[in-house]
Amino acid sequence: MSDIMLKIKNSKIEFPDIELLSGEKIGIYTERVTNTINNLIKIIIKPKKYTDEYILEGMNAEELSYFSRRIFHIISLDLWKEKDILQLLKNKQDSRKITIISVDKKDLKIDTISEISRYIENKLSDENILIITNSKDLLEAICDKVIDENGNPINFEDGIYIKRLDNLETFNSIEEIEGKYIPIIFKKRELNVRE
Repeated sequence: MSDIMLKIKNSKIEFPDIELLSGEKIGIYTERVTNTINNLIKIIIKPKKYTDEYILEGMNAEELSYFSRRIFHIISLDLWKEKDILQLLKNKQDSRKITIISVDKKDLKIDTISEISRYIENKLSDENILIITNSKDLLEAICDKVIDENGNPINFEDGIYIKRLDNLETFNSIEEIEGKYIPIIFKKRELNVRE
């Protein structure tokens, strides 16, 4: 059996070429979150109509749209009455092999991102996850690799990053905040994109 969990190539609608390997966590950084998830759902439902190549669990699944739909657990606040992303993640059935999280950064808070990241790390570390968002913080917290809406890779820059939570001002060293009480966040890496 192939290590490819999902491969979409040469989409006929706006969606990047992706290849999700077993256990991988990939992100798509896009300002058009709703459009991108809607196009992915179209591809899942009618792969032959919307893409040239559609591989699911190592099989060419272009003719298997019913099978295809039963593999995915889609988390999108636009699709469900439940508005708690973490709860939607916890509701995932074991039979669903690929989790897709689509969320706009306006619907995320830093503590929510921390909870989602911790849950995935503790409970879903071997799971296949695709994230569609315009939130750098969510992508940095979860993904192994990130692409933009055109399929171009976005690199991570490793280091120590210190930011204020209230205004996202960046500090170069911990000495800059000594003696002040301000909420901060430490990160080990950042995506190399401008917001």
